[in-house]
Amino acid sequence: RYQKSRMPIQADAEDAKIQFEWNIPRYFEAVGSGEASPEFVQEAESMRVLAANVLPSERSKFITARIVASSTINVYDVEINGCS
Repeated sequence: RYQKSRMPIQADAEDAKIQFEWNIPRYFEAVGSGEASPEFVQEAESMRVLAANVLPSERSKFITARIVASSTINVYDVEINGCS
């Protein structure tokens, strides 16, 4: 759920808040940025996906942007419990 929510897949995406029962977002953010990964703990954590205005809103421009950037890892920014 964490990884899928970070992938831009549509042109008209909106910001979304996702609740987790474990510290999954904090774990993946640490691993992805090269920091030491925290242990998995059952601790409620929320993540807000900042999707608005990231990709072109017109379908044809969105498709073109995805094709051009197909070899580039492009993900939405997120805030975890209010921290970006």
